Amino acid sequence: MQSGLDLAAMDTSIRPQDDFYQYVNGTWLARTKIPAQFTSYSIYTEAYEQTEQALKRIVEQAAQARDPSDEQRLIADLYRSWMDTAQIELLGLTPLTPEIRQILAISNHEELVRCMLFLEMRGVMVPFTLYVQPDLKDATRNLLYLHQNGLTLPSRRYYLDNDNTQFAGYRQALGLYVQQMLGFLPDPVWQKRVPAVLGIEQQLASLHIEEMSSRDTDETYHPYALDELAQISPQFPWAGLDVLADYTDRINIDHPRYLQGLASVLHNTPLEDWQAYLLYRLIDSRARHLPAAVDDMHHLLHGTILSGQQQKKTRWRRSVSFISQRMADPLGKLYVAENFPPEAKQRVEKMVSQVLTTFEKRLKVLDWMSDETKLAALEKLQRFGTKIGYPTSWRDFSGLTFDPKKHMDNVRQLALFNYQAELRKLKAPVDRTEWFMSPQTVNAYYDPTMNEIVFPAARLQAPFFQLEADDAVNYGAIGAIIGHEISHGFDSQGSRFDANGNLRHWWTDKDKQAFAERADKLIAQYSQFDVLPDLKVNAKLTLNENIGDLAGLRLAYYAYLDSLQGKPSPVLDGFSGEQRFFIGYAMTRRGKLTDSALLAQAVNDPHAPLRYRVNGVVQNIPEFYAAFGVKPGDKHYLAPELRASFW
Repeated sequence: MQSGLDLAAMDTSIRPQDDFYQYVNGTWLARTKIPAQFTSYSIYTEAYEQTEQALKRIVEQAAQARDPSDEQRLIADLYRSWMDTAQIELLGLTPLTPEIRQILAISNHEELVRCMLFLEMRGVMVPFTLYVQPDLKDATRNLLYLHQNGLTLPSRRYYLDNDNTQFAGYRQALGLYVQQMLGFLPDPVWQKRVPAVLGIEQQLASLHIEEMSSRDTDETYHPYALDELAQISPQFPWAGLDVLADYTDRINIDHPRYLQGLASVLHNTPLEDWQAYLLYRLIDSRARHLPAAVDDMHHLLHGTILSGQQQKKTRWRRSVSFISQRMADPLGKLYVAENFPPEAKQRVEKMVSQVLTTFEKRLKVLDWMSDETKLAALEKLQRFGTKIGYPTSWRDFSGLTFDPKKHMDNVRQLALFNYQAELRKLKAPVDRTEWFMSPQTVNAYYDPTMNEIVFPAARLQAPFFQLEADDAVNYGAIGAIIGHEISHGFDSQGSRFDANGNLRHWWTDKDKQAFAERADKLIAQYSQFDVLPDLKVNAKLTLNENIGDLAGLRLAYYAYLDSLQGKPSPVLDGFSGEQRFFIGYAMTRRGKLTDSALLAQAVNDPHAPLRYRVNGVVQNIPEFYAAFGVKPGDKHYLAPELRASFW
């Protein structure tokens, strides 16, 4: 049995008791540079690249097949249209004509909102976005949700923070970018409206709800019947959304205050300014599918300036990524057939079962949770669903045909096809077999309305999961992720959903307070961690993910011990099983980001930087202290009363 450790990545000149992240990953960090086509490079990137190469082979095989299946033909034709840059250059902006005509035909506010919905359904960003998911208070039925949108920069803070010179620089770059995008239109009059476009985005940013509130389910559940929408804002031209009545009679407005403010901006801004804004949003949203001059300008802002990505990704990479995202099921079906052996699925299913069993044991003996809440928690755990690898049913794309010479038509058609497929879900009960992540996605998730954890096949590859490796490293790597996702069902958000997936508070006030006191310890710790000079981790934004990291690692540790069935762990490569477990965890958290990407992560991402997802976690775990002999005076030592513990 192999240890599964990447010994060459370690820097054993560092004491594990002082900087475990550097000890496990120091040599890798020193020798690894972020490629010019990336904004970060990590274990996730390595797994993504492995997946990407597999997808490339599948796409190219489809393009070369003499007798392709219907799905292969779709994939091949879309890929050919992506790669035919000569045709894209020849057509220029002409393929945008259908959308431009719609925008220029706007003559009143109702038509303005109708045009926004027209563009939204075809993949163009507008001030709102619509999506379908289960009703938060009745998980058996689907509901349409309307959410704030419409900003070019990553978040409202980029527009409103006047104390940060970097944000000011981004706003200046945005002004130049809008001017250049509108400059691609044949009529120079639109460039005169650049200040108006920037003004609209500035007003939208001031209306956007902050990230913390935007993630709060209690603050975002506001369902209305379509004929009640005037109660939110009589001024908003709701008739512009009348096409939605073909699909549903109810809609959830995530942020009513945003819609009220948007109504005011709609009416107080000249229609010509809104037309300029929508023309800009059209070109920006479709830039990757337009001639190189537009595409390059798009990359300069979104890639280089905002993210630190020095080079555009190669054309094949971007086309494969697009196909994987927009035609996830046809490509995913071919991917799992070639890249996910049954024995991998069986072993991961066994690990999931072990972690769930371990969590049940630990729940039963918790000393800080009341019996009332504990019984409800155990019921929820017993009804947990698990999905491993790939779905049992796939979305049917047979109604589509693509023209290899009409790339923009293909992009438009595919966006509308997927959008309408989502809307059709409103006419049927929730499909509990559906996946919200494709098998070729290097990620995993917990879905509170389904009360299930989902692990796509691409996440179950080395180094997250190694079929030939000893259990210690696998439990530290993928086992900790399993535990992490399970714990989300019981954190400050997941605990608001019951065993049926309905939004319902089922914890006692005393238990909520006990949980909050434990969480406060993590907030105190993480708020001291530096991201960049003068910028700390947002410990409240990252709280649930930090809890997930800590709880997941401890659950996985005890699941690993339970899997040994009382036998001592073997020593491999000079490390005990307990040590290999923690090393395996830290291996899967190594990575590097550009400063621009770090800044965006600190502002928007609910995950802490990778270094703290290791060092911030292990300093709270007594079993880590025992495995590596951490003592007072060591940098990782925290006094017992300062450590956080949940499960």
